[in-house]
Amino acid sequence: FGPTFDGAGIVPSDDITKDPRYGKMDTYGGMPPGHLPVRSYLAVPVVSRAGNVLGGLFFGHADPGRFDQRAETLVAGIAVHAAVAIDNAQLYLSAQHEIERRKQAEAQLRELNDTLEERVRERTRDLQAANEQFRLLVQGVVDYSIFMLSPEGSVSTWNAGAERIKGYDAADVVGKHFSVFYTPEAREAGEPSRALEEAREKGRVEMEGWRVRKDGSQFWASVVIDAVRNDDGRLIGFAKITRDITAQRDARAQLELAREALFQSQKMESV
Repeated sequence: FGPTFDGAGIVPSDDITKDPRYGKMDTYGGMPPGHLPVRSYLAVPVVSRAGNVLGGLFFGHADPGRFDQRAETLVAGIAVHAAVAIDNAQLYLSAQHEIERRKQAEAQLRELNDTLEERVRERTRDLQAANEQFRLLVQGVVDYSIFMLSPEGSVSTWNAGAERIKGYDAADVVGKHFSVFYTPEAREAGEPSRALEEAREKGRVEMEGWRVRKDGSQFWASVVIDAVRNDDGRLIGFAKITRDITAQRDARAQLELAREALFQSQKMESV
């Protein structure tokens, strides 16, 4: 069988018992006990389109000289048809595997889309809530801390929203440097002066960070500082607007935790 499976081509023999290739098996040295008597022998490899040997067609007869050229041609044709059939079957299986893979990919994509859509809906709800909060804040200025600073950073005006958010009344704070609203660490790092310098250079600066109330408690603040200039372009001070967004920050943190939990869950499902 070796030449056939090696793809050496058609192997004919009028009398295999007289063929020099016969009797080489270590175990039997010829036909094994109980094997049908074989004299005439014909073996044709079944070769794929890619040239790979898929198997072989083997024929034997008890009488010598039974397989002529016509028999070889016929069996060779059968081998070609068998190779085509096997190739087609393998292509079909490959196609089925590819279809299944694509179905799985499409299912994963749909799941991802559903997750993304849910995240978009959550984000939309967050934005709608924020917009509603903004509308309410615009209607009631008491929810904003709005005041003016001198060019050096001293508080020059104060409003009810600033009093409510920061806990100082005007008498307590007007004339003091606005760095009093920063944490000791932020003051030591020079954040107040950097904020004014950036507003002076760019015209506006926006930031978020911890701010300190009169009673020492802290809140997470959204801060906007605008440089105010006269008609000649000379800096006459800064307008500072502060909003307490501690609740929104906590909500964002919860949302991030939920996203991380979802990500970890998806990783576990994919393992």
